[in-house]
Amino acid sequence: MAKLAVTDGVDFVFVPHLKNTPANQDTTGTAVCPYVQGTAACSRTALAMNHVDASRLLSPLVDMRMRERDIIKTLADELARPLGRSSREIRNAWRAGLEAQAGFEQRCQEEGAKILAEATAKNEKMILLVGRPYNNTTRRQPGSAAEDCGHGPHGLAIDFL
Repeated sequence: MAKLAVTDGVDFVFVPHLKNTPANQDTTGTAVCPYVQGTAACSRTALAMNHVDASRLLSPLVDMRMRERDIIKTLADELARPLGRSSREIRNAWRAGLEAQAGFEQRCQEEGAKILAEATAKNEKMILLVGRPYNNTTRRQPGSAAEDCGHGPHGLAIDFL
């Protein structure tokens, strides 16, 4: 982060304060882990403590339980001026981002269904990996639970269900 904050040619570093994920059919919304919630504030503090200018960090609050218009207003208040963009452009970018994320999640679920169907057809055991990408991996690691189960270890991240 510090390197990006002072690198020539890097105008801004986008480190949103992500508070939670959107509600869905199974939840009313969830808080993201403290690591993700605190990244923006910790980054800004670490830069300040090391006498590094943190003005390139853009850290708007993203609270997915808010109404879309309120999220867009918050984003526009924080991003429009430094980026030289209008509220309408911020809104369009937000919506394009949501659409891209939804497409990604759909492709993950389709791939997960395919992996589960293949494992079921071969009568293979699967390990459901519950975690986040920064503390979880679907690759086999020597000595890992997936490697030690002894039955063609295959792991599937929960995001693929």
